[in-house]
Amino acid sequence: MSPDEQNIVGFVKLIESEPFLFSSSDQTSLRELVATLPNDIEEISNAIAEWCKSRNQILNSLMPLIANVSKDNDSQTRAVTRKVKSPDPKDYYDILSNAVRVNFPDSTPQKPTQQPPDQNPSNSQS
Repeated sequence: MSPDEQNIVGFVKLIESEPFLFSSSDQTSLRELVATLPNDIEEISNAIAEWCKSRNQILNSLMPLIANVSKDNDSQTRAVTRKVKSPDPKDYYDILSNAVRVNFPDSTPQKPTQQPPDQNPSNSQS
């Protein structure tokens, strides 16, 4: 597994195992980032690294996970590795995108449709 793949898989593991590290603004920012990512492993990895630079707590928690991914100690990592023998960049984009979607559902309140107060004379009882 390449270092870029390790970075992506480690980041996904962090999202899944420690979602509480991500503030609501981090979650929003991450959703926006994922929406703009290309299907290129190196660019996805670089974008994750750049995004983490200003988030020390997330970065500090990510580093040991990347190290564990490289050792291939986790069964989920092994399953992903077996599944992606010749990695297609889209697979890693989808893995990251799904982890963000599942662990950080968009909590933006839906804009309610504005309905005028009920002023229909047939509904009022006189």
